[in-house]
Amino acid sequence: MHLLPAGHIVARDGRQFDLLDAGALILDFQGRGVDLPIDYEHQIDAPTARLNGPVPAAGWIKELSHDENGLWGRVEWTATAGEMIARKEYRDVSPSFMHAAGQIVRLNG
Repeated sequence: MHLLPAGHIVARDGRQFDLLDAGALILDFQGRGVDLPIDYEHQIDAPTARLNGPVPAAGWIKELSHDENGLWGRVEWTATAGEMIARKEYRDVSPSFMHAAGQIVRLNG
């Protein structure tokens, strides 16, 4: 699935970021050696949700690649998430990432 477009990104809320080096994100992902979670409603980014749990995964990013259109991920969805996607209860993905001076430097999930 398409995770991030290449170049300059304007988020729906107006925040702006740049994906200048998708290859570096891929190398970082590979170096960590773990699948990245896709969760519901950014719960993994909310300290209270993480502390009070559970924070179920909807799926796992197993592999990353990039091309002129940006960053892509091969996702393994859970059965529950697959059913919810099929019913169109969820249809968008909002990547979680770290950035420095507006440049995306690490994908979190």
